[in-house]
Amino acid sequence: AMSMRATIFVFVKTCKDTLLYGKIRNVCELLRMLMVLKSHAGSKNGKVWSYVDEFERKIDTEPDVTQFIFVESEEHITRSALDRRANQMAHWARSPEVDLRQHDTVAFMMQNCPDFVAFWLGVSKVGVRSALLNTNITGKALLHSVNVAVKESFTKVFVVDADLRSVLTEEVKELESQGVKVFFWDETAKKVSSFPIERPDKALRNLVKERDPFLYIFTSGTTGLPKAGKISHTRFFLGALPVSIFCYLQPGQRLYTCLPLYHSAAGMLGVGGVLRTGATMVVRRKFSVRAFSADLVKYNCTTVQYIGELCRYLVNAPLCEADAKVKLDFAIGNGMRPDIWDKFQRRYNVGRVIEFYAATEGNVNLFNSTGKQGALGYIPVRIANALYPLKILKVQPDDKSQPYRDPSTGLCQVAGPNEVGLIVNIVNNKVLQSRFDGYSDESATNKKLLTDVLVKGDCYFNSGDLLSRDEEGFYYWSDRVGDTFRWKGENVATTEVAEAVGAVPGFSDVNVYGVEIPNCDGKVGMACVVLTDGVTESTIDWPAFHAQCSAHLPVYARPAFIRVTQQMALTSTFKHQKGDFAKEGYDLNKIQHGDKVYFYNVKDGKVTELTMQLMKQINDGTVKL
Repeated sequence: AMSMRATIFVFVKTCKDTLLYGKIRNVCELLRMLMVLKSHAGSKNGKVWSYVDEFERKIDTEPDVTQFIFVESEEHITRSALDRRANQMAHWARSPEVDLRQHDTVAFMMQNCPDFVAFWLGVSKVGVRSALLNTNITGKALLHSVNVAVKESFTKVFVVDADLRSVLTEEVKELESQGVKVFFWDETAKKVSSFPIERPDKALRNLVKERDPFLYIFTSGTTGLPKAGKISHTRFFLGALPVSIFCYLQPGQRLYTCLPLYHSAAGMLGVGGVLRTGATMVVRRKFSVRAFSADLVKYNCTTVQYIGELCRYLVNAPLCEADAKVKLDFAIGNGMRPDIWDKFQRRYNVGRVIEFYAATEGNVNLFNSTGKQGALGYIPVRIANALYPLKILKVQPDDKSQPYRDPSTGLCQVAGPNEVGLIVNIVNNKVLQSRFDGYSDESATNKKLLTDVLVKGDCYFNSGDLLSRDEEGFYYWSDRVGDTFRWKGENVATTEVAEAVGAVPGFSDVNVYGVEIPNCDGKVGMACVVLTDGVTESTIDWPAFHAQCSAHLPVYARPAFIRVTQQMALTSTFKHQKGDFAKEGYDLNKIQHGDKVYFYNVKDGKVTELTMQLMKQINDGTVKL
């Protein structure tokens, strides 16, 4: 008879690659993360503490670890080199020419480059916050974002990538006329190099507390313009945990990212993960299908960050010689659809795919490291309340962005197993994983809160997303509701699009929503418009439409389809009815009331009436969006 030890060994070996093993591992990793959070909260809660204190402690422990490799420039940056460059940034920020003070915020618009991380680490050494701007935005959205970032600063500063100089000429003139100092990062980078490499005095950040903003990361706004989500020093520390713990990062391992560093996935989870562990981040300026496998092989990458759209591009691309040489321990990201999960995992020899669900500014976070394809999170039902008290609420039949409330009590109801509902988490600022720091705009923060949810007086964060949970505790994506949708890896605010399109002469009312395209991730924009009196479909000013979209919307936010209708449908609360329009989409077989649909090709700016043949070409991928 086998000994107990031998029996356990055989059992573990047998089930190591099974779902049971994955579930146990997933729970252990969650518990480990929560333990780190509890320890951090106990020592830092409410105290004077900056994330750069942690960063400097890590440098002093292991200064020679290679922290970053930038593909295009072939630069290898050690922790100590990163620290020296960050110190120069700090001294530059305090120089008379710049004159930034503690609690000032600098607007920062940069593509992936060696100075990206050094910049915001550096200015934080002197108590300055950075607002990371999306490099695709221009016009009104850019002016709004910069002004939101710097509005309370003693000195208003905008640092911008030199490659964007020609694109932002008018915006820069406008900002300078408002008293904003604009620094382009070609000449400025050279000036920074002349400053001392020694660390600035810690007294220059002596007013910074752990809950103060460290970064602002912009998200799509429901009011039509981007919102600045607060990332506190502790939240950044928290954001570093998932990648480092679930992917078991350590010195010598390499995490590959081609995602923009101004987004939280790469800029907080990825960067935070390698800074915490001493692993190396291999950074490419922009995603390239052709270079993907070659990069992974050349730099011996062990982990890769993804978004679902990226994975679909990759699995649909022709095989290349380097594919067979790729060997990844982990791929971590969000949006991996079930139909490409296995294809991606096999093609790139991925040991484990870790799918997660999170919002930059929210407190709802889920992780699935079990190997269960299609699920974006796992928490065992029996211990869910004790471990992480997320709830999925029943929604109103005619407005799924709002929870259903019992008429007799006014309280919400929790959805049952496999029932699609609104995922929320309780707001408790005394518990790190339940904190909600919100946005720079207090009114925007309040709009994301639900009160009197399960008991009178409670408060929950409203994610705006529909999910379901099965009997085992696996969570599944359903849809994004309300005023945003996701396309090309970016969140799009329907109100921002509606505002831009509504300014086109001849349009009296505009309703924007996302519609699905076969074999594409996310939803592309579609605008339903009502024409003003005297304007007909034959007299619509399409060149003006193209000019308006080009001037005020990034490419990913421009609507691919325009539906012309006689009268806009409204909900019982007089909001635009989006649900039925979204279900009909651009399908000419479903479009009612004699409405016509037009296709806007953002590549050449031309608008043509949608025909059955063109619709078929879009659906089969012949015409690409």
